Amino acid sequence: PEIKKGVLDLSNWDFKKGSVELKGEWQFFWKKFIKNSSDIKGPSHFLKTNTSWTTLSKDYTRTGYGSFVVKVVGLKGRKIAFRSGYVQSAFEMLKVSGKGIELIQKGGTLGKNSDEEIPQFKSFVTDSLKGDEFFLVLNVSNFHFRFGAIGNFKMGSYSELMREFEVEKYSILSLLGILFIFGCYHLGLFFNRREDKASLFFSFFCFNLFLRQLGSGSIESWLFETPNWFIFDIFLRYNYFSLMFGPAFFAGFLNHLFDKKLERFQKITFIFSFSQLPLIFLPTNIFTYKNILLIPQTFILTWSIFLIYHLTSLFLNKVIFAKLVFLGSALLIFGACYDVGINFFPGFSSFEITPFALLIYIFVQSYVLSVKFSDAFKRERKVSHDLEVQTLQLEEEMRISKMLFEQLQVVNESLESKILESTSELYRSAAKTQGMLANINKSIFSLDKEGTVLAPVSKFSKEIFRKDIVGLNGLSLLFFHFKKGSKQKNDLVHSFKGIFGRSEDNYLSLKGGFPEKVTIPDRENERGRVLEINYVPLYDDKSRVENLMLLVDDITEVEHELQESKEDQLKYSIFMELLPAKRDEKFCEIISDSIKHAIFVLERWVGP
Repeated sequence: PEIKKGVLDLSNWDFKKGSVELKGEWQFFWKKFIKNSSDIKGPSHFLKTNTSWTTLSKDYTRTGYGSFVVKVVGLKGRKIAFRSGYVQSAFEMLKVSGKGIELIQKGGTLGKNSDEEIPQFKSFVTDSLKGDEFFLVLNVSNFHFRFGAIGNFKMGSYSELMREFEVEKYSILSLLGILFIFGCYHLGLFFNRREDKASLFFSFFCFNLFLRQLGSGSIESWLFETPNWFIFDIFLRYNYFSLMFGPAFFAGFLNHLFDKKLERFQKITFIFSFSQLPLIFLPTNIFTYKNILLIPQTFILTWSIFLIYHLTSLFLNKVIFAKLVFLGSALLIFGACYDVGINFFPGFSSFEITPFALLIYIFVQSYVLSVKFSDAFKRERKVSHDLEVQTLQLEEEMRISKMLFEQLQVVNESLESKILESTSELYRSAAKTQGMLANINKSIFSLDKEGTVLAPVSKFSKEIFRKDIVGLNGLSLLFFHFKKGSKQKNDLVHSFKGIFGRSEDNYLSLKGGFPEKVTIPDRENERGRVLEINYVPLYDDKSRVENLMLLVDDITEVEHELQESKEDQLKYSIFMELLPAKRDEKFCEIISDSIKHAIFVLERWVGP
């Protein structure tokens, strides 16, 4: 049977077949509380259950009060009880008949304004009562919720209604217990493995659903029998914010479950979710507007689309566990969308399925975690076994190392004595070398590939160049007067750059570019100083030129004397052409002296 035009006829209904849902057209009186049968008159409308009274007239605001009335006939003295549907947001249930008024149940405190009303969402089953024909009256006020309406109450035998009520009650309590236990369990996992942030975020997600389920429906009436505006306000606020926080915790869980492959997705979700925190300080009546839900509902819808996209991408890329998480998440998103639809279409249903969808997902996620834990345990055992093997190997290596160290100490003692002997010999050799360099009347030094003069150098170098040449550029010392761009300088630079790091054959092919004799300007000698240069390549252990040693000798005097000798010979040739070929004693003496002088100069030039 169904209520038609405010009348419910139960004449032909047997309650053994089941209870009767009080759905249909209730008679509604706007801004009127009915207290007796004489009040059931005046302007009224017929309003279906699960429908807001604002649909009746544009003058009916979402906040206000009124009475829902249905005339029950045909009971024939049978005992009945009532089970509550939802009422927003305070009510009293009356049985009005010719015998008087009987209060069946009430929730909250009725009021004709927001100051008088104390809201409460209450779930109950009434005691059995008898009747034949009476008016069932629901006086309702709503100043603290999004719309005023009533759900589908039930009428039937007390035992059947109580059984249904207890099944629902214990199912919800069991779900709350499971959510709380899993939240604590995953939080404990995180405290034992701080790097496992997936468990942390999933525990937050479970606690968030736990608090949302605790604050939805009529659970508060089971915990707090007396209406309390403060308790209602807390549950109303968290009912809103749980919609915002849930996606943030879930995105964090998925990101860490898949090794931070959803880092950007998590960051964007967190920014938007927690940017809504300042709204928690807004007045309570803000949360009573239906449009306020558009913010989290639109966010959840958009977020769900992107979540499905990312999970699909992970699934197609064959990321481990992506398939299971995808299926579980799809079920969870369906549950969330279903619950969002309840707020848009209050007549559709009053039962939220998200917690039960989450329950299935929790077991899926538990399986995923158990597999991950099992894999981690296997890896840990393997690592432990490998570590034991490595430890044994290390101990063996340490034993061998100790033995070798002892042998090394013996060798070291012998080596130290040999090193001391070799060092002493080296010092003696170095001293001899230094003595030789000090007594050689030639400048001997070596150049690196940059042309820098390296130590040691012969003592005579300071006399030739009139300064300490260590660290100076040797090419600039000897060839500073070469003109830039001249063939002589170009050949020198080409040969010098080409010999380092190369073989002996390469050096021999390029040594022709090095001048063997140069005349450098000198303030003390107008003709300049003549230097003879010999080059000796120094090789590394790979027989490649590493440095270039130069032996520089000052042959200025010899060159000048040789030049004078050449001039004397030239004069002799001229005299021989000019003088008659006759014997002249004085002329012979001059010739004899010139020859002797030439021989002396020649012996000095070629001699040691």
